[in-house]
Amino acid sequence: MSMVPDSPLTGTPPALGATQSQQEQGLDLNLDVARSLRMRRWWAIGVGLVVLLGLAGFGVTRKPMYEATSVIYVQPLSAHSATDATSGFYDAGRYDLYIQQQLLTVQRPDILAHAVDALPAQVRSMLSPNADVAAAQLAGGLKAERVVGAYEFTISADRADAASAAPIANAIAEAYLQSGQQDDLALLHQQMDSLTQERQRIQDELDKDRAQQAQLSDALGVADTASENGNPFDVGLADLRAQVADARNAHSVAEAQLASVNGKPTQLDSAADTAARGDVELSALRSNLGNRRATLLAEMNGLTPQNPLYKKDQAELDQLSQSINDVSKEVTHKTGQTLKAQLTLEASRTGDVQARLEAELARRTATATADTPKLQQAQDLAASIRALQARYTDVDNAIHSQVLNQSATFAAHMSIPAEPPTAPMASKKLLFLALAAPVGLIFAVIAAVIRQKLDSRIYIGHDVDRILEFPPMAVTPHSDEVSPRVKEEFLFRLVAGLDQAHRVSGANTIVFTAASQDTPIEEMVASITSELETLGYRTMTLSAAETLSPVESTRRDTSSDWQHKAEMTVSGKGTALRLKRESLIDEHLERLKEKVDFLFIKAQPLRSSAETEFVARLADVTLLVVESGTTTRKELRNCLALARRLRTRGLAAVVSELKLRNADNEFIESVRIAERHPSPGRAVQSSDELLTIGRI
Repeated sequence: MSMVPDSPLTGTPPALGATQSQQEQGLDLNLDVARSLRMRRWWAIGVGLVVLLGLAGFGVTRKPMYEATSVIYVQPLSAHSATDATSGFYDAGRYDLYIQQQLLTVQRPDILAHAVDALPAQVRSMLSPNADVAAAQLAGGLKAERVVGAYEFTISADRADAASAAPIANAIAEAYLQSGQQDDLALLHQQMDSLTQERQRIQDELDKDRAQQAQLSDALGVADTASENGNPFDVGLADLRAQVADARNAHSVAEAQLASVNGKPTQLDSAADTAARGDVELSALRSNLGNRRATLLAEMNGLTPQNPLYKKDQAELDQLSQSINDVSKEVTHKTGQTLKAQLTLEASRTGDVQARLEAELARRTATATADTPKLQQAQDLAASIRALQARYTDVDNAIHSQVLNQSATFAAHMSIPAEPPTAPMASKKLLFLALAAPVGLIFAVIAAVIRQKLDSRIYIGHDVDRILEFPPMAVTPHSDEVSPRVKEEFLFRLVAGLDQAHRVSGANTIVFTAASQDTPIEEMVASITSELETLGYRTMTLSAAETLSPVESTRRDTSSDWQHKAEMTVSGKGTALRLKRESLIDEHLERLKEKVDFLFIKAQPLRSSAETEFVARLADVTLLVVESGTTTRKELRNCLALARRLRTRGLAAVVSELKLRNADNEFIESVRIAERHPSPGRAVQSSDELLTIGRI
């Protein structure tokens, strides 16, 4: 037995709102076949016998069956469309699908009805007079299968009469072939009508499109709107757009050059200086002045600055430099003004050219735009006429192909007719008889497991663990199935658990209540009390009514004083009155617990008694007695929800009266061990494995 480490006396509020999915983690996937068979043995035996006798009876009463088979050859056809005049190509996948369809077609009701009408009178008399029922009888013994590796499939008829098997198989095969040819001829005529209507529709559309094309040619002045030169505007507009683009580029360049010097003296002087360098007169003047400067520098070479000749030459040099600068500035200024005038004139000229070309482009574009819908309509009509002509050719070729080949394309025939069988089919009687026992056993096991899973009652401790999320404190066997010594042994485990709760958590007030109605608890409480007293504990057992008796006695003994106190609490909205009552009960319990080690309170079932709910709030532990095979999961879940709502301090459970046939293997083994090895003596163990009180 395991221990929940949390103390039941900590007073921690319970976790509310636990759902059923949290309490029961889905379906228990543990099949527990052996336990299911023990618990549901009669149900399993009944189901197993029904299945066994059914299979055995079917096998014994099964009559010998005769099978006759006819073979149908289906020629592989080439895959091509209705408008394709060529032979097409062979498609293996398409042929496989076609064969699968034919296997289903064999079982069509109309084919079976035709086969019934074509049967010989002697064979027809073996079937029902009603045609529909007779067709259903044929379908019951009909089997159509494809022959692997060949372009064939078989039609087999299974009959109890050897003489009727072959005529039925051949009649169904002939009915299938006849129906296939009729369907194919009907499809051929339908295709011919469809192609003729399609050709007439295409011809009407061609006439309509050609009339519209003639009107557009007259409006546009173009003889052939479908030719490459059918648009008279594209070439001229393309050339004009190229000219506009060139003029726009030239004007942009001229404006950029003018903007680079306009209002920017420094850049204008730089451009003028660059242009002035090519001036001939300025170059000659600079050359003469440079020669004279070189002569003066030669005369000054070797003279001191104080020499009169040096000073004279130096003054002439300064004059020459000033002259050169003055001439250069004058030339640069004149050149800059000339350059600016030229750039202004060029920008004006290119702008005028651009404006004239753009005006011409706008005029021509407007003209072309006005006629664009007509041009587009003409082009659409030309494309539509070409597509209709191609479609008309395809449909016309398909019609000619259909006219040349008026025979059906259903290429199938009976390659091997069915022959009367000489021997019956291999009997499956022994197979059914051999499978009767194992299949019956399997169904018996399945029925027992399903019946066990659908049972809503609680049997073992694992069922309690799934709902409460902690194992029960103890599980006791049924009194009639074990000896008193073994029963006492299992009861002592519950006593040890209570002892451990008292030692570890100080729990001494225990409320015993049943999870379901009509579950006795008096004998269990008496036995536990006897065991604890044997161990030296002082115990007291009260009912829930006796536990709450101080409230009544106080009312009778001190009625006037109580009435006075009640009147004083009106202003406090009744809170003091409730606290006084609880205080009286708590004082009463404390006085009782001072005299004993364990105070046991026997209460009515938790869900049906208000007194039980009241004492459950006050007790240290509420012990739920779950009677095996009687208490349901719903009842236990309701008790758990009520305990959460009452905020009980601790909750424990014990499973009582567990029958061995309902028990799990672990419990059965523990009972056997207890029967073989009696305990020589008892001692309360201080082990954590004995405490199984869960916190809620």
